[in-house]
Amino acid sequence: MLSKFRRSSAQGLDFIRDRVQMLLASSQDRKSLSDAGYDALASIREVLAPVSRASTVLSVLAPVDPVTGDERDGYAQRVKAVDQMLDLATRVYIRMREECRGAPVFRQLAEKVWVLELADNDPLGDSCLATVLESSSGVYLHSIFGAESHSIRKAFLRYSGPATLDVHGCVPEEYAMRGYPKRATRFGELEREVVKRADHIICVTRTMADHLKAKYAPISAEFIVCPIFTHHKSSGPLATRYNAEPRVVYAGGTQVWQQIPKMLDLIQETHHLYRYSILTPDVKVIEAGLRDREVSLGAGRLDVRSATNKEVLDTLHTSDFGLMLREASVVNRVSCPTKLIEYIGSGVIPILDSPDVGDFVQMGMRYVTFEEFRAGRAPSINDRHEMAQKNFVLFNQLRDVSHLGAEEISRQMRLQP
Repeated sequence: MLSKFRRSSAQGLDFIRDRVQMLLASSQDRKSLSDAGYDALASIREVLAPVSRASTVLSVLAPVDPVTGDERDGYAQRVKAVDQMLDLATRVYIRMREECRGAPVFRQLAEKVWVLELADNDPLGDSCLATVLESSSGVYLHSIFGAESHSIRKAFLRYSGPATLDVHGCVPEEYAMRGYPKRATRFGELEREVVKRADHIICVTRTMADHLKAKYAPISAEFIVCPIFTHHKSSGPLATRYNAEPRVVYAGGTQVWQQIPKMLDLIQETHHLYRYSILTPDVKVIEAGLRDREVSLGAGRLDVRSATNKEVLDTLHTSDFGLMLREASVVNRVSCPTKLIEYIGSGVIPILDSPDVGDFVQMGMRYVTFEEFRAGRAPSINDRHEMAQKNFVLFNQLRDVSHLGAEEISRQMRLQP
């Protein structure tokens, strides 16, 4: 495997590394390069050479890492979850930072977890990246966002070993939905490149896999479906005590596909019927929208705040219903919202505007429609228990799919026989 990479990269990244080595051989040019950058190149060789001979080294191309990433961010949650699947290997996270131009940084974050920080299109940084890849038995690209970097894209496309793409979601379509047509076109081009190169493509839903197969047929890559379960461990629906006056929770951001104005209109119309908890990092956005609708924040029926994952889960265990007001679109049709998994795993009954959210409804998820709930037709406590029990069966099915996907990822990355 490594010899294959050395041969194929002689025309690419190795050329850059060799050129840097020629610079380092000259004392005059050596002074033009930072001591930190030179030390990073030496440290990579010192650390990874013996490790690659004894075990597996993987290069993970991602803008965040599993140690320092924000646990409230969905992207970081997926990176951390996948990292746990790869924990038999030594992982090197490759991250772009402009302040590292001419001075790449290579440091350890945790046991078997390292990070290489470099600037895009920086010769010394590219040399360090090539050295990491030379010791790696596979590369893992977290979404096409990473491919926007020239150095990352070149590394992924030219790497001759197993290349895995985790698509996360429909990035081109997301940009189009948000009104950025040029970004949508650009990321559509990047998506096509990396999808065609990948040996394995990881999707959170079967719907996502079908979308890519239809969009880029024919595709030679093997698809693996792996919905992400974070640290959330369901206590089952019976742990939820349903309330005579229903409690409603929303846990998430304010992206356009969340239909926040529609949610705030619902709160305005029904806060006399239900108690609401809005858990979001965008507290000011929600509060401003409620004030515009003349909804009082101090009446004891509405709680708006930022929350940790533990606080979110604690709130779920005392809630009856969870808002998931995503409209019908390809972005939502292929998605697998972490919060929706947490809803059904905690006995919270989803409120849906459109049933086209991932594979959930196709697999039998029970839910309440937006219009039913808006009209005050919330299911009875007995009905909530029945719906929660059926959703918990689905939760376990999704967890089984996740475990099988994790095992297959581990196998394909050569961490299992």
